[in-house]
Amino acid sequence: MAIYYVRPDGNNSNDGLAPTPDRAWQTLTKAANTVTAGDTVIIAPGTYTETLSPVNAGTVKAFIRWLGDESGEVFGVSPGSVTIQAPTDSDCIYLVKPYHEFGFLTLKPQAGGAGFRNAMDASGDVVIHDIKAVEYLGSTSFYGHLFIPGGTTGTYNKYLVKRVYATVPLRFVTSARNVIISQALSIGAVGQYESNGVWVSAYSDADNQSTIHIHDSAFVNYQNRSCFFSTGCTIYAERILFANSAYAPICGYRLSYPVTIENYKSCVFADISATDLATCSYTSYPGMLSLYDCAIISSPTSTSGWSAVLSNRLESLSDLQDYDLRFPNLYFLERVNPITGKANIRIPVVKWGRFFMEIPVRRGDRQLTLKIKKSWTGSSVKVLVNRETEQTLADNTDLQTLTFNFTVPMDMYVPLEVWAKASDYTERSVYITEIAVA
Repeated sequence: MAIYYVRPDGNNSNDGLAPTPDRAWQTLTKAANTVTAGDTVIIAPGTYTETLSPVNAGTVKAFIRWLGDESGEVFGVSPGSVTIQAPTDSDCIYLVKPYHEFGFLTLKPQAGGAGFRNAMDASGDVVIHDIKAVEYLGSTSFYGHLFIPGGTTGTYNKYLVKRVYATVPLRFVTSARNVIISQALSIGAVGQYESNGVWVSAYSDADNQSTIHIHDSAFVNYQNRSCFFSTGCTIYAERILFANSAYAPICGYRLSYPVTIENYKSCVFADISATDLATCSYTSYPGMLSLYDCAIISSPTSTSGWSAVLSNRLESLSDLQDYDLRFPNLYFLERVNPITGKANIRIPVVKWGRFFMEIPVRRGDRQLTLKIKKSWTGSSVKVLVNRETEQTLADNTDLQTLTFNFTVPMDMYVPLEVWAKASDYTERSVYITEIAVA
């Protein structure tokens, strides 16, 4: 279980066992052809124009880990993104073997390719976290998606996907038996060919359908396609924001296997200009839709094409902050460097943003100090500690220090919340650089 290092100024004739230029490898391909179960590959900031395709599998107890060092501290270089740029008409990561973990990477897939493509020849799991996919290289292809799980017939692959930011569509198809997506932010690709925000398709065996669990995520700015598009899956969606869509945000299409059930709980539908909230078309089998405890803001409430619709507690609101207690924990991207242990928190704000966490505190009189800043002016950012003390950031882009004094009666977790609201769907950010309790 070795640790290997890759950096742009390394050399593939090195042993790869240290982060210095005279020891580190130069390419991901060298690492992909070498590492085995339990090994870790740490990747320096820079752009790697190649397809990462590991030849060996990990095991259920010994994943092969691929981690970008965005801080640059391990390699003694300046901070920066760790970018995998796909070669022409190709993928960033082409998976043939299971039990791999990928984290802290920026992907630039090619048109006709994908950020991740599943071509696995064996059943197994994949963990994907802290991924940015900020563009794909090409503007007319139907592809350029972030994920395209495919795989050999008879393989049953499970994906855990957490903390993903994408301005290319997400897509999960065939052989992804179980997909769990958490804290994903997908923004419609302005000026590029736009597919659906999330496109999930059923496993090709009617007795073994795909199940998609997705929560605490947001899909916004989809003007040419639906935010969420499915063909014959069982979907469990909770605390999702669907916003600024010109098409019905939920679309069931060509349901192939009995019975497709889609469940949406505590979701928010905002600024939807379509006729319907959810449509279902070209069905061979019944499609059942459940909407529970959802908020509707400047959006339709009608549905069409489903064989059965269960709607409970749909609330029409004027503002997202009126949905306080059940508001999705959207946009929470906590970037923790797994090598140095340092952390910073970025909260993307696409018209709305909310961050929530609980801080362990000992009983007695306590003081919490927060260093925080925002990237824009003209609207407010509020911080609430212990649900009783609220402060508003000054309207500038400087790093600000906020101090909160409070008393806790016993050792407990104290909630910290950050609320942000802007005027439109242009992306902005709130940054928390330090949290200290005394």
